[in-house]
Amino acid sequence: MMSISVSQVLYKRRGVYQFKEPKTSRSRRRVATTPKLVLFLKQYRSERENLYLELEQILSLDSLVFGTPEGKPFNPSVLSHDFGRMVKRIGLKGVRFHDLRYTFASLMLLLGLSQRLSLKL
Repeated sequence: MMSISVSQVLYKRRGVYQFKEPKTSRSRRRVATTPKLVLFLKQYRSERENLYLELEQILSLDSLVFGTPEGKPFNPSVLSHDFGRMVKRIGLKGVRFHDLRYTFASLMLLLGLSQRLSLKL
């Protein structure tokens, strides 16, 4: 089974971003994933490496997976707002960005992975 480890979280307080340990031991966890997602993340990393080369910047292990071309974090409210506009445009109502984790969990259960997953929602 493939998984992603959550060992840090990014907080934004008063406009300042800061990495911290998750608040609880339950928040430090492994999240199950699929081979397709792993492949996507590898391809995305390759694209980011090319972008950073063009910008003459260094992509390190500490670089954000999803960030601005300058390597800064996305503003969470902008992400939520943009996601809301996208789902509205395709005709979905009442779907929030945060709901994606439940969708993923439901899809994993449909695939019969409930016995191997410890989904902490």
